[in-house]
Amino acid sequence: MGLTPAYAAPLYIAMRYIGATLFERELKKGSTELLILSLIEYRPRHGYEISKLIERRSEGLLKFNVASFYPLLYRLEKRDFIVGRWVEKEGQRRRRYYQLTARGKKVLKDQRSCWADFVHAINRITGEEHGRKKSMRHWQDSISVLLRRLRSRMNWRNIWKTDTRS
Repeated sequence: MGLTPAYAAPLYIAMRYIGATLFERELKKGSTELLILSLIEYRPRHGYEISKLIERRSEGLLKFNVASFYPLLYRLEKRDFIVGRWVEKEGQRRRRYYQLTARGKKVLKDQRSCWADFVHAINRITGEEHGRKKSMRHWQDSISVLLRRLRSRMNWRNIWKTDTRS
């Protein structure tokens, strides 16, 4: 007995949705640490504020529930990337504010670099192979590579000193 269109269509849609959801979940997991560290780079913030900033700046694409977000903050603190302290303000409930440690600053720098390289590589693959216009960044990279090759093959200073007027 073959697969009928009436059965195959809902199965196909369900599998595409499940696949997309799993993919999005993995992307979110892989970037959450970077997002948190970035948001507390310049000033301490409390957990709820961090979570809401991520949601707002991602225009609702990235949302976290308390059950998964706060344990992540605790793990970052345990790994000495962030340090938290309790702050009590009059008329408000007590909140734990997090800030980067020296180790956290180094991790943030490394993760930003790694993430930028990863995104650039993905864009080069998905953008160029589908006939999209090359980004300005790609052109800048191409020119930089060309200049490095020229510099390695020639004495760059002599090119600038050469006077073509005779």
